Amino acid sequence: MKKLISIIFIVVIIIIIIVFVKYKEEQRVLKDIKKINNEFIIYEGRKIQINTLNTLMNKAIQYNYDNNIEQDEKGNFLENDTNSIKIYVELPIDNTTVSMERLLINKNQTGRTEKVEFAFSESLFEIKNIEYHNKTKQIKSITFVEIDN
Repeated sequence: MKKLISIIFIVVIIIIIIVFVKYKEEQRVLKDIKKINNEFIIYEGRKIQINTLNTLMNKAIQYNYDNNIEQDEKGNFLENDTNSIKIYVELPIDNTTVSMERLLINKNQTGRTEKVEFAFSESLFEIKNIEYHNKTKQIKSITFVEIDN
């Protein structure tokens, strides 16, 4: 009888430990998602210059690399259901939307960041739209729009 009670007690303790570990892991993941989101949404409602936008695009690109987000043959990151981040820049002059990859990643050219900063040195940008992953609520994509000074 004592042996049975001891086994039941041990099983209950193991279940409690497993539930606690799962809970702590979930809390850590939510904290990480909130931190990542805050790195980008802090600029919501603010006008930013191209150097700040370049920093955000580089963060998103590095984050995608760190999380092994797949790329297509042109180097564009493929969206997934959980943790891919895309940044787009809308240019009202010719009514086009350009991806961060097109602006900053080109395996045949170096110095893309400097060229982008030079081309948009007089421009200001603001967030037009933010989309979130349904599964994780992490930022999925952000669209910045070039605005008049």
